[in-house]
Amino acid sequence: NREPEIPIHRQREAQQAFLSGNSFFEQGDIASAVMMYRSAITSNPNHADAWCNLGNALSAALQYNTERRETLYAEAMRAYDNAIAVNRKHVEAYFNKGVLLHTLENIDE
Repeated sequence: NREPEIPIHRQREAQQAFLSGNSFFEQGDIASAVMMYRSAITSNPNHADAWCNLGNALSAALQYNTERRETLYAEAMRAYDNAIAVNRKHVEAYFNKGVLLHTLENIDE
């Protein structure tokens, strides 16, 4: 069972949202980055880099939102898992998932 092909205009929309997310993330605007990465994923659920960067942005939000730590952690892990599901060789998603696991273990101790 093959996934349906994503129309080219949706792929372009996704890439534009992804690049906007990267710009927001670099500027430290984590909330806007998360919004743009989610928009990219809505346009193209097979955009592994958008999934990975969503995980990165949610991981970054952990330090600012301690009251939402468990939710953000779960969402970040799910984003990394989705990146890996789309691209089994997505090294950055595996690495960042490991960093997140390690970081949270150290915070809880």
